Amino acid sequence: MSLLDWYDRHGRDLPWRRTRDPYAVWVSEVMLQQTQVATVLPYYERWMARFPTAASLANADDETILAHWQGLGYYRRCRNLLEGVRQCVANGFPMGHDAWRAMPGVGDYTAAALASILDGEPTPVVDGNVERVYARVCADPSTGDTRRKAARAWAQKLISHERPGDWNQAIMELGATVCRPRQPKCPTCPLLSECRAHAEGRVHEFPTPKPRPETLNIDRCVGIYRRDNTIALTQAEEGDWWTGLWILPPATGPEYARVTTTVTRHRVTLIAVEPDEPPTNIMWIKREDLADIPIPAPFRKLLAKLGI
Repeated sequence: MSLLDWYDRHGRDLPWRRTRDPYAVWVSEVMLQQTQVATVLPYYERWMARFPTAASLANADDETILAHWQGLGYYRRCRNLLEGVRQCVANGFPMGHDAWRAMPGVGDYTAAALASILDGEPTPVVDGNVERVYARVCADPSTGDTRRKAARAWAQKLISHERPGDWNQAIMELGATVCRPRQPKCPTCPLLSECRAHAEGRVHEFPTPKPRPETLNIDRCVGIYRRDNTIALTQAEEGDWWTGLWILPPATGPEYARVTTTVTRHRVTLIAVEPDEPPTNIMWIKREDLADIPIPAPFRKLLAKLGI
């Protein structure tokens, strides 16, 4: 069975696979960056219900948009998507890998996905799933950029010129559902006869794990300022992980609660303190309105821990 035959029979029915609307497909690709399909599905469906067209997103206010992204994390993805969509509403959508690559926040992976799915360009997509399939099929022990370049060259030779978008989705689907990191379903794999790692009984040796990057620990003290039924929030500044979102303001004082979160390779500990005087650049938010404000998940977790 060929890879495309397998995909036609076993590919998951996902909402973004039922459309060739460049906006809808673009939204899915951005949401899927560093986020699993199961997590993305409910967010995607809510997003498309609220912003069904590029124009509806471009004309919405930033705070409403960020509130609908809330919980997906990596908020820079959302801001880049919004900037790009507004450009497209004004000037039209890109065509081809290089034009997509020039859009805000669109790297080689996303550009290849969009160009192949929307424009029929035979440009391979290489993510962790594709690297894993490649490493096992070819029994390649390399790591890092060397493996990624080899995987891209391998995929470029094999990609279907008639159905490049489906081929890219098929090879990623294979890695996600069959050639999994643990407990791969080798007997059901359409590439089984070509897989050197399986033939040699070494499937679990590939891909070679790369060294884990050092985790950087960061403590961030934030103030809990209360006034009657309100709490003080401030908007995160440009360059912050949570730029544009509402967060607890920085402060110093005695600690009385903390939560820890992971942002890329940073382990960030939010430490709640209760100082005396609030800063000037704050907004007082009623407690019952907090659910409607775009607040990053770690700050919500800290507020919940404090019973707010």
